[in-house]
Amino acid sequence: MNKHNLILSTAIAMAFGLTVSAANAGSLAPAVAGGTLFAAENMGSTTTATTGITPGAMTYTVGTTNGIVINAGGVIYFAVRLTSGTFASAPLLATVTGTALAVGGAGNGVVSNSILSTDKTTAMFAITYTAGVTLGVGSTLVYTPAALQVTGVNASLAAAGGSVTATASLSAITPVIVAPSLTTSPNTGTAQPADVDGPAGSAVIAKSAQAITTAISALPSDTAKIDLTATPPSSLYTVSTGTPIATTGITALGSVTFTNATTTPNQYDGATGYTIAAALAGVGSGVTKIVVTPGTGQAFPVGAVLSYDATDATCATPTGALAAFTAATSVTAATLTVANAGVTTAVPIYVCMTAPSATNVATPITPSITATLTGVVATDAKDTATGTGYALGYNGSQYDVRNYIPAAAAGYTSFVRVINTGAVSATVSVAVIDPVLGTAGTAAALTTLAPGAATTFSSTQIEAVTPAIASTTRPRLRFTAPTNGLNVQSFVLTNANGNFSDTTGAQ
Repeated sequence: MNKHNLILSTAIAMAFGLTVSAANAGSLAPAVAGGTLFAAENMGSTTTATTGITPGAMTYTVGTTNGIVINAGGVIYFAVRLTSGTFASAPLLATVTGTALAVGGAGNGVVSNSILSTDKTTAMFAITYTAGVTLGVGSTLVYTPAALQVTGVNASLAAAGGSVTATASLSAITPVIVAPSLTTSPNTGTAQPADVDGPAGSAVIAKSAQAITTAISALPSDTAKIDLTATPPSSLYTVSTGTPIATTGITALGSVTFTNATTTPNQYDGATGYTIAAALAGVGSGVTKIVVTPGTGQAFPVGAVLSYDATDATCATPTGALAAFTAATSVTAATLTVANAGVTTAVPIYVCMTAPSATNVATPITPSITATLTGVVATDAKDTATGTGYALGYNGSQYDVRNYIPAAAAGYTSFVRVINTGAVSATVSVAVIDPVLGTAGTAAALTTLAPGAATTFSSTQIEAVTPAIASTTRPRLRFTAPTNGLNVQSFVLTNANGNFSDTTGAQ
């Protein structure tokens, strides 16, 4: 026991059972404020507790205002304990440095290799002073973990925001470690010795963060449609927003974007950043994939080809084309393999689909898209996202009825006859056009009409799906349907004499 060789400025207080004020306690600071960042991706489900990381150095600073007085030959014990992590092995003496070792002359404080607790959470270094010293406030002891020294973090750092904490302390009493058996070693169930400069100082030394984010876009500004005016109908697509309506042989079904974090987390070694470029250059199993699946009851067009474009939203330069869809393959998922050159941070990768082959047609499709980026190493949790792609539907027809008397108006009843003159079955919707603002309200479905079919609606039936219309209001009605032909006739019944008037000609 070396307690008799250690004279503390607080010895009298301790002798009377008093505690040292926390205001004078030592403190611990990590090399990186908040802890060294590590990529959560590095902690995949197959990563084990033996996987090590390399956090930065952690600095313990003496806080006892009057200093710690140590006689020649005296020993002080420096303990470092990990929470949510363990030591791979007992840290060596060379991992401890600091100004506290040079007080009274360089090398005065001689560090011994640490003794490790049985649960591997606590390392205890004995420091012997060959000459008497006073460790003044601000003296430091720096513990620098060896490469991959901190283990047992596969669970604590698996999710972004997880952390590993270190607690450091000084003790004048030989710790309750019996080497080499360590049968009574300090562990998570035993208070950490901190009778000198206490209480112990703690800090987060490692923290996990998502290195790469993955986003699926349904292309909300896109207005591309399956073109019902093509010959045959639905054999081509119209182009998207920003370009005059025309027909085209290819369209986008959504996009995938991989983006590096603003602050780059480290890989295991604590020095190499985890980025898209690192993942693409790594040894992780697999490659970057985009899986496109048609919605329930939907199918890709027979004869169409799926590909991707890493530069152009209009799919002007597609690559990675798959085999053309057959009747059998059109209802199953298709997987695109993206070349490394096509994956750049924050740059969308567009999923592209060509028009159907001759005699075949396209039908509405809203695919689901799952994108996966390869990992740096095989055990990584690969960055993956699933989302809904672009809702590719038919373009359609629109017809505005200029003369309409609401159901609440006395003396007259309006009727509207809607005819699907197109070649495809379509749901007919109606919207009320405000007579003052001139804006159309939200369209509501009325019915579905087969090609050539017609239905007559009364004002009561129409207003059952629209907002209420005041009796004195005289709005217009807008009928729309995803078909290549739509016609509408309007009539007014004079209730007093039962006469019908065809007002279609006034339109």
